[in-house]
Amino acid sequence: MVAISSTHRDHLPGIAVPSSDALLTPLGAVRIDNLWKANTIGNYSGVRLLEEPHRAEHAIEVQLPFLQRLIGEFSVRPLLIGDADDVLCEQVIDAAWDDDSATVVVVSSDLSRYNEYDTARRLDREMRLAVEGNMPEAIQHRHAGAHRAIRALLRLASRRQLRPATLAMRNSADCIGGDPNRAIGFGAFAFH
Repeated sequence: MVAISSTHRDHLPGIAVPSSDALLTPLGAVRIDNLWKANTIGNYSGVRLLEEPHRAEHAIEVQLPFLQRLIGEFSVRPLLIGDADDVLCEQVIDAAWDDDSATVVVVSSDLSRYNEYDTARRLDREMRLAVEGNMPEAIQHRHAGAHRAIRALLRLASRRQLRPATLAMRNSADCIGGDPNRAIGFGAFAFH
């Protein structure tokens, strides 16, 4: 399992991998793949072993209980993307993504953030069209927090001949009580 997100709180040069051996969830510990971690830290100058950015982060951790229920026991390769260029992102995600067809790659990201409802829907539609059309260069920060990881994922999925499918698109204003002046977009995509 490869779990990727961008930083929400800390300025982070490069990519952070946690120094701990596991990530804890209400359903138990998810073991971090330490062999992968040792190889990643040693092979990429932009990847650092840092616990602190992961402590305040939530995007990877909120995915884990769902995956624990769906998959059961697994090990994880968590990558927190900061200010890393597209080349580094693609190299590191590619190295984490085994050629094993059973490897699951999850990029956790909000889409547009704190826009008026119609603007949020327009930006999220642009994002959906970029994913469906495999146009990584069209995805910018205004479309998704983890835009760098999503661009890398699109390139790598294309190389692996995987095709994207949109599962759902919504924003926070679509929910009861959601503020239509500060909508946050969400989307779910799968690659087959």
